[in-house]
Amino acid sequence: MQQRVWSERGGPWRWHEGDVGYSSDICPRSLELLRRAVYLDVSPDMTCDNLAQLADALIKVLEGVL
Repeated sequence: MQQRVWSERGGPWRWHEGDVGYSSDICPRSLELLRRAVYLDVSPDMTCDNLAQLADALIKVLEGVL
């Protein structure tokens, strides 16, 4: 929606011939889901036990907040 790109050389916003614009209400269901989403980096070096501990800790925090 903010037309950001990962490279200074451009991206779809620079290459597109026409004006592309998105409003904040274009995908209300998606935006509602994203407001509640949690991004969590998980290293491929983590063991199953590490992942279980991380999941338990996350659930404990979320239960305390919600």
